Amino acid sequence: MKLGTKTHVYVSIAKTLDQRYLPFPQENTWAGFDFLTRAIARLFVENGAFVVIADVQDELGHQVVESIGVEKASYRHCDVRDEKQVEEIVAYTLDKYGGLDIMFSNACVIGAIHGILELDMEAFDNTMAINVRGVAVTMKYAARAMVAKQIQ
Repeated sequence: MKLGTKTHVYVSIAKTLDQRYLPFPQENTWAGFDFLTRAIARLFVENGAFVVIADVQDELGHQVVESIGVEKASYRHCDVRDEKQVEEIVAYTLDKYGGLDIMFSNACVIGAIHGILELDMEAFDNTMAINVRGVAVTMKYAARAMVAKQIQ
């Protein structure tokens, strides 16, 4: 897949595990953000895109950009639970690269891992805010930018 030099991608990644609910040590879990973000962003860049990576894990986000190259990738802090931050990331992408052609939103957390009888509703609400609402709000602002530029 060759995307062309004018393709701009917004990648929203937030793979985290809530340590409180894991039945095993965190070092035994898959480091999703680091691996997945690098792979996805690198694939887009290798095929001609410029990439904006957005996440709450700033150190990892900057490491991914450094590993790909700052001439083709940039990082911005964004918590997808905050609609204003998502709107600002899309605006940043438009300002920096002049457009938004592809939005890859994979913001998610695993959340609480236990049975329904012990369900922590606060943790559940947080999981839904990231995994469902966060993706929806990301699509909302990316779609607005794409429709304005007649991206199909």
